[in-house]
Amino acid sequence: MSETSLDASEAWQALVHAHDRLIRVFEAHLKDEHGLTRPKFDVLRRLLEADGYRTRMQELAQAIFYSSGSATKVIDRLVERDLVERSAHDRDRRVVFVSLTPAGLDLARKAVAGHRELARTSIAPFQSAAEAHHVLTYLRRLADGT
Repeated sequence: MSETSLDASEAWQALVHAHDRLIRVFEAHLKDEHGLTRPKFDVLRRLLEADGYRTRMQELAQAIFYSSGSATKVIDRLVERDLVERSAHDRDRRVVFVSLTPAGLDLARKAVAGHRELARTSIAPFQSAAEAHHVLTYLRRLADGT
């Protein structure tokens, strides 16, 4: 085995372990601070970014990489908490919109701000802005498959 492949294997393991640790920290923060799961946060964040805090159910499911059925279950839980509401399209009953309620908008803003702060403190160990930029550039390339 060459030194390069050993480094790649070590890098892979380090990336997986870092991801796992960050996700555990993030999920604990969401639960403790906001009473949210990651899927619920993903829905609220996507709606917060949507025009008018509203989008089609099908587009929302695709954006969070969920099947329609799985997204429906997450939305149901958010409806129960009065954080989102469903509404029908005025001309096409097959189209369902999901939108943030005032309580949902407030919670989404708080949860996203908390996530940003958590992300900022999680990357604080970088030695420099250049190092952080290099890692970000690499992770973007990795995510894009290039």
